[in-house]
Amino acid sequence: MHLRVRSQLSYQSQVNNQKRYFDAFVWSLKNSFIEYHGDAGKEELNTVCPTHTVTFLASPKFSYCGCDVEDGQFRLLFHPEKLGTNISHVGEKIAEALSTAPQPEGASTLSYAARHSIKTEYTTKIIPMLEKARTLLQNPKLEFQPGFEALGEKLKNGKDVRDDWETNLGDFARKYYESFIDVLEREKFGEDEMLREGLEEGVPKGVVQLKLVDTLKNGGYNETVLDDGALIIQVNLVDHVLKCFADAVAADYPRSMGNEHSLFLREAG
Repeated sequence: MHLRVRSQLSYQSQVNNQKRYFDAFVWSLKNSFIEYHGDAGKEELNTVCPTHTVTFLASPKFSYCGCDVEDGQFRLLFHPEKLGTNISHVGEKIAEALSTAPQPEGASTLSYAARHSIKTEYTTKIIPMLEKARTLLQNPKLEFQPGFEALGEKLKNGKDVRDDWETNLGDFARKYYESFIDVLEREKFGEDEMLREGLEEGVPKGVVQLKLVDTLKNGGYNETVLDDGALIIQVNLVDHVLKCFADAVAADYPRSMGNEHSLFLREAG
């Protein structure tokens, strides 16, 4: 473990302060980060910190202290005028530090926070939902394709995007598919063969995608369209950004989907 300390304090004071910061970091690492993120978190930490080194140095980056990753090293940083103040903060945002860390060549374009959200809030929960949709439509080959990489790229460059989108990306996407299933149930697709056949003809690929767009044909927060054999849930990025994810998914989207299932039949026919 390599330590670098810039301070005019006595050597013993420096050592004592270093120990307190490292103790706080280890506590947060064990009892907060690893407890919540598990093996995936440890793997990410080792990936972005291939030197397996933790450094300790002064920096004005944080008001009191914090952490980041630079040159493959995990850095514990303290404000040069606030040494010894709020030491417990030094390891509070390990996950955030990993999310902003430089990624190795060929890595996903999504941050660690976004990937963790997808894993915990989408991947582990979507399977029973997909099976339910397949049962309602009597289509065992139906697939949900949220396109997370494309969503992430759009959000990174979006206007006025809420700052917690990465930690909520998996949850947001899952909620759209929940609404899709709600509409299938409400409109009784499971009981109406004509509706099922119409949707199958209009969506021959059997794919339900999620896409962020700059403008919608009919305005509002979101809409459903048929394109290239897929059903696409389109969400307005401009102006509303992710407000639609959090607030309107349970209101606007189900109504629009319910109003448009006849459109699927007309387009299919």
